[in-house]
Amino acid sequence: MALTRRYRPEFPPSESASIGIDLSPILPPGVTITQATLTILKNTDPTQSQTDFTQATPTITGRQAWCLITGGVSGTDYQCRWSLTDSQSNVWNRTALLLCAPSS
Repeated sequence: MALTRRYRPEFPPSESASIGIDLSPILPPGVTITQATLTILKNTDPTQSQTDFTQATPTITGRQAWCLITGGVSGTDYQCRWSLTDSQSNVWNRTALLLCAPSS
């Protein structure tokens, strides 16, 4: 996830790719992620559920979590809501935006 809280580049519609989150800058040394979930919503006011993406179960590697997603509708903005639990039972909720559009 970029510092702007928006994934870059845009996600190509109807394709598959992994998106991830890295908590290395904020977790103390020795603390790792033990559980991760990802919920993708349409970025509207209020947010809406979506059926545009299918997703795999998130994979955890140390302080990072990744999830393979497939699909998306061109021109649609999504919220990727991560909920992560660390090895000290702290819960980290983070949201990043993902625009579905042809990448350049």
